[in-house]
Amino acid sequence: MPDVVALPLAKAREVLAESGWDCEVEYSASGYREEGTENCRPEEYVIRQLPLSDHKLKLTVAVKWRREVLQDGFQNQ
Repeated sequence: MPDVVALPLAKAREVLAESGWDCEVEYSASGYREEGTENCRPEEYVIRQLPLSDHKLKLTVAVKWRREVLQDGFQNQ
Protein backbone atom coordinates (compact mmCIF):
# COMPACT_ATOMS: atom_id res chain seq x y z
CA MET A 1 0.00 0.00 0.00
CA PRO A 2 1.53 3.34 -1.04
CA ASP A 3 1.84 6.06 1.61
CA VAL A 4 0.23 9.22 0.21
CA VAL A 5 -0.20 11.21 3.43
CA ALA A 6 0.94 14.85 3.03
CA LEU A 7 0.78 14.69 -0.77
CA PRO A 8 -1.46 17.01 -2.79
CA LEU A 9 -4.66 15.14 -3.65
CA ALA A 10 -3.95 15.11 -7.41
CA LYS A 11 -0.50 13.59 -6.85
CA ALA A 12 -1.90 11.06 -4.35
CA ARG A 13 -4.50 9.90 -6.90
CA GLU A 14 -1.75 9.56 -9.51
CA VAL A 15 0.48 7.48 -7.19
CA LEU A 16 -2.44 5.23 -6.20
CA ALA A 17 -3.54 4.68 -9.81
CA GLU A 18 0.02 3.76 -10.84
CA SER A 19 0.13 1.24 -7.99
CA GLY A 20 -3.26 -0.29 -8.84
CA TRP A 21 -5.12 1.23 -5.87
CA ASP A 22 -8.48 2.99 -5.87
CA CYS A 23 -9.67 5.60 -3.37
CA GLU A 24 -12.63 7.45 -2.02
CA VAL A 25 -12.19 10.99 -0.73
CA GLU A 26 -13.61 12.57 2.43
CA TYR A 27 -13.06 16.24 3.23
CA SER A 28 -12.16 17.33 6.73
CA ALA A 29 -13.93 20.38 8.12
CA SER A 30 -11.56 23.31 8.34
CA GLY A 31 -11.49 25.91 11.07
CA TYR A 32 -10.12 28.40 8.57
CA ARG A 33 -12.44 31.27 7.76
CA GLU A 34 -12.95 31.78 4.05
CA GLU A 35 -13.30 35.54 4.46
CA GLY A 36 -10.48 37.38 2.72
CA THR A 37 -9.52 34.50 0.46
CA GLU A 38 -10.26 36.26 -2.84
CA ASN A 39 -6.54 36.30 -3.75
CA CYS A 40 -5.92 32.81 -2.48
CA ARG A 41 -6.12 29.48 -4.22
CA PRO A 42 -7.15 26.28 -2.47
CA GLU A 43 -4.78 23.32 -2.39
CA GLU A 44 -6.05 19.92 -1.26
CA TYR A 45 -3.70 17.73 0.79
CA VAL A 46 -4.13 14.19 2.12
CA ILE A 47 -4.03 14.22 5.92
CA ARG A 48 -5.06 10.62 6.60
CA GLN A 49 -5.40 7.33 4.75
CA LEU A 50 -7.34 4.28 5.83
CA PRO A 51 -7.44 0.91 4.03
CA LEU A 52 -11.04 -0.08 3.22
CA SER A 53 -10.91 -3.27 1.20
CA ASP A 54 -8.81 -4.99 -1.41
CA HIS A 55 -6.76 -2.23 -3.07
CA LYS A 56 -9.02 0.62 -1.93
CA LEU A 57 -8.20 3.47 0.46
CA LYS A 58 -10.25 6.17 2.13
CA LEU A 59 -8.37 9.48 1.94
CA THR A 60 -9.18 12.34 4.29
CA VAL A 61 -8.32 15.67 2.70
CA ALA A 62 -7.84 19.17 4.11
CA VAL A 63 -7.82 22.38 2.12
CA LYS A 64 -4.95 24.83 2.51
CA TRP A 65 -5.41 28.36 1.18
CA ARG A 66 -2.32 29.82 -0.51
CA ARG A 67 -2.08 33.54 -1.15
CA GLU A 68 -1.34 34.48 -4.74
CA VAL A 69 1.24 37.10 -5.67
CA LEU A 70 -0.50 39.57 -7.93
CA GLN A 71 2.15 41.71 -9.63
CA ASP A 72 5.62 43.10 -8.98
CA GLY A 73 5.99 40.71 -6.03
CA PHE A 74 3.30 42.42 -3.95
CA GLN A 75 0.18 40.88 -2.53
CA ASN A 76 -3.14 42.66 -2.43
CA GLN A 77 -3.81 43.27 1.27
